[in-house]
Amino acid sequence: MDLLTTLILNKLKNRKGGITPTGTINITTNGETDVTTYATANVNVQDDIIYANITNRITNTGAAWAGVKVPMETATTSLTSSKLSLTEDGGIKIGSGVSKIMVSAKLTYFSYNSTGEVDISIYKNSTEIFHAYESAKVSGEIHSINLNPVLTSCAENDVFYLYVNKNASSSMTILEGASTNIVVEVAG
Repeated sequence: MDLLTTLILNKLKNRKGGITPTGTINITTNGETDVTTYATANVNVQDDIIYANITNRITNTGAAWAGVKVPMETATTSLTSSKLSLTEDGGIKIGSGVSKIMVSAKLTYFSYNSTGEVDISIYKNSTEIFHAYESAKVSGEIHSINLNPVLTSCAENDVFYLYVNKNASSSMTILEGASTNIVVEVAG
């Protein structure tokens, strides 16, 4: 160790003053919060998030699906308020004070044949706002279509849904649980 490093280490070891803060504080908002007279903490509180999925498999073997809603049946949330909720018809409803959200979705299915097309969409109320497409996968395998998180505007009482489309030559079973879901996070 050279002389300069030794001097710096000794200076650091011999520093006086300063108090290590102890105790707890309940922080519920983003930003800078005074936690003691000696320290501040920059806090980023997790926004409200709802994660909804289906609990029962949905099978279609032959008929075309054109804009078929995939109703979410269960929801897990980080909610401490009523900003987001699961509706009776399987959508995610926006509460008061929310103007922007991040929304994403995933549909996992078992393919019975290797022809056809499958796509998913996120709808806001009755209007398609995002879309993902997949074509002709290997039969007898599980496949997933993902809609990555996208920022979108919203208003109180808007409802977001997951929809699926497939042509008549595609036969499939939509898988339940974490395999098929919609996630909405308050972003503003």
